[in-house]
Amino acid sequence: MPAGKSISNVNITVTWTVRLVRRGYDDNAFNVEVVSYSAVCTLDRHGGWMGAHLYTPFLSGMIHCMQLWLVWHCMQKIHDDTGTHSVQLEKLLEQECQRFLINNQRTPIAVLSHWRLLGRAASNDTVTHPVTTLNEDCTIITHQDVTLHVNH
Repeated sequence: MPAGKSISNVNITVTWTVRLVRRGYDDNAFNVEVVSYSAVCTLDRHGGWMGAHLYTPFLSGMIHCMQLWLVWHCMQKIHDDTGTHSVQLEKLLEQECQRFLINNQRTPIAVLSHWRLLGRAASNDTVTHPVTTLNEDCTIITHQDVTLHVNH
């Protein structure tokens, strides 16, 4: 594939993803594709729910990627066909941040940020199953499926 075609595909992909990030909602945040996708990702491979201690890093990653998409979009937008700056990057980034990255807006990033905060609170109150155990007389250590007998 020619290099120009590859750059064009990247621009199309970024433009599409930025539209998803910039989507607002009225009553139901689940009508926004990014929010619905992240909700579906709470299911683990066994059909149960992912623990909050695992889900919050996932949400952090999604939020970070959405922020990067907006920055990429702004950087592409400031260059016109001649390669000169048509808009100051700083002003454009500030506008985008105020509209789409602030948590008091009705945007996918605000919803995911709220869920991340709830997940952090839940993970602080959640006790996970121990991975390593020691029997009462301290002679057997079990780590996952491995058992070690300890001789005193």
